Amino acid sequence: MVRDLDDADMGAAYLRQAAAATELTSEQEAELLRQLGVIDWDERREEIARGLIESRLRLVVAIAKKHSSSGRLSMRERLEEGNLGLMQAVRSYASNPSGEFAAFAAACIENAINGAEKYRDFGDERITTARE
Repeated sequence: MVRDLDDADMGAAYLRQAAAATELTSEQEAELLRQLGVIDWDERREEIARGLIESRLRLVVAIAKKHSSSGRLSMRERLEEGNLGLMQAVRSYASNPSGEFAAFAAACIENAINGAEKYRDFGDERITTARE
């Protein structure tokens, strides 16, 4: 994402990207997750992971919006943290699949945003910039 955008522009750009992402059927998602778990890290695995992540961007948006009333993080920060949670979900699920991926991904996204909010509560202003 571009760093020069303000929160409103960043949120709008992210929402456009999420809306344009291809939604996967549960069968397609299951097959990509299966492939992700059996191949070595290479360009193909990166491509599969990227596709899975992009197909779940709407989930990040939904969860980030749900946290908007807390006011502790900007929308941009919630989206960034949610993305990190989604990326972790794909990596973790691929190596140890159990249950439904959507529920697992939602939990990882929630945990990432909640964790960032807790850091903010303790006065840590470096939550997202430390990862850039």
